[in-house]
Amino acid sequence: MVADLSRLLSHFSDRNRSVKNWPKQIIADAADEGIKLVAFETYRSQARQTKLFAQGATQLKTVGVHHYGLACDLVKDIAGSPSWKGDFKFLGKLAKKYDLIWGGDWGRPGVRTRFPDEVHIQRCAVSAQRRLFAGTWYPDENYNPYA
Repeated sequence: MVADLSRLLSHFSDRNRSVKNWPKQIIADAADEGIKLVAFETYRSQARQTKLFAQGATQLKTVGVHHYGLACDLVKDIAGSPSWKGDFKFLGKLAKKYDLIWGGDWGRPGVRTRFPDEVHIQRCAVSAQRRLFAGTWYPDENYNPYA
């Protein structure tokens, strides 16, 4: 069953209201290309992260960018059910359009990644994650992870 987008987006940080708009924009852009997407996960608790780590679905034992309201997993909506199947390279192009990092290349197009996460987009460069996790930095409205 596909989750309610408004409820999922309510977990995004109010520190940066523009963050709530980009999943909607990407979903709309994908729909224009004939691809139906749904926001599957935004905020992620440590308990959920631990479960996903145990299942081998993530390499991060502790919560990552999802925990800070700066990440979203967008999956295909196939007859009302979420699907991770198929090619998600289109999501990389849409993420870049909005200056977001796509988990398929982690902001390094053309560089092979050890752990591609093709349904994941985030508004934080991998190089800035350590400061985010330490609580010493949070992106402002004008932040561009590619700058």
